[in-house]
Amino acid sequence: MLFIRKTINFLIESNIWIACCAIALSCQTYILFNIPIQIDSLLPLIFCATLIAYLIPRILAVRNMPPKLAVLKQRLSKQQKIFSILLILSIVSCAILFFFQKTNVQIALIFSGIITLLYSLPLVKWKGKTLKLREIGRLKIFWITLIWCVSTVILPMLNSNAHQYVAFPFLLGICLERCLFIFAITLPFDIRDMDFDRSRALDTIPLRIGASSTIFLAYACLILACIIDFLQYISYSNPSRSNIFLALLISYLLIAYCIHQAQQGRKRQFYTGILDGTMLLQALLVFLFWV
Repeated sequence: MLFIRKTINFLIESNIWIACCAIALSCQTYILFNIPIQIDSLLPLIFCATLIAYLIPRILAVRNMPPKLAVLKQRLSKQQKIFSILLILSIVSCAILFFFQKTNVQIALIFSGIITLLYSLPLVKWKGKTLKLREIGRLKIFWITLIWCVSTVILPMLNSNAHQYVAFPFLLGICLERCLFIFAITLPFDIRDMDFDRSRALDTIPLRIGASSTIFLAYACLILACIIDFLQYISYSNPSRSNIFLALLISYLLIAYCIHQAQQGRKRQFYTGILDGTMLLQALLVFLFWV
């Protein structure tokens, strides 16, 4: 039991878990386009790119810990070495896999990579300071949403050439639905970080409208996502759309329950394990109802 717990903690702390979620959502996108899941070089690239995006802030956060947290920093130093090796391997893998992609995929990857670097590293001039995009208050969650939409919708779309034969309103609907989904499950993270963000004078959505209103905003995003899915179902009907719509509806009900539970002072693992895991949950449900 201890081994299982340590393994789960490692998968979450190393961000391998959320990288698997990115792969799952990318595969789900192929299903939504009603095309076979394409097992090629793009999926491992998305996996490695997600690891890079999440490992860089984690490694820097531990490295820049204040002296009063020296004991914690020393305890995490062993993990830091493992995560640093994992980061280097991911960077090398991304660099190699990049050259196996189509030109339009490469352009989208460069755009996503620039946003990710600006999000993780202090390279942006803002009100006389050099900041990371994640430190610019309410914009933080929108950058996260954009990056996930590009990674799990735009890249598979370009890779499969779906944009050449799928109606634009349908493509737009999938992008909007994915953005609303990611936005909804990211809002509880900002609620969790309210004390920290307040100490850093960051103007996040929960600090602006309150935790309860933020939860209702997350519910509203899920409802809008369901409406978009329903409109797509009735507008672009095919034999598998009804099953897929049912899978998405069930997933949103379960996700709404998870968001409700996030209000109750959960530990960090609940957010990075369960809430992030709702991406994998949705993809699995769509796959099971699709086959």
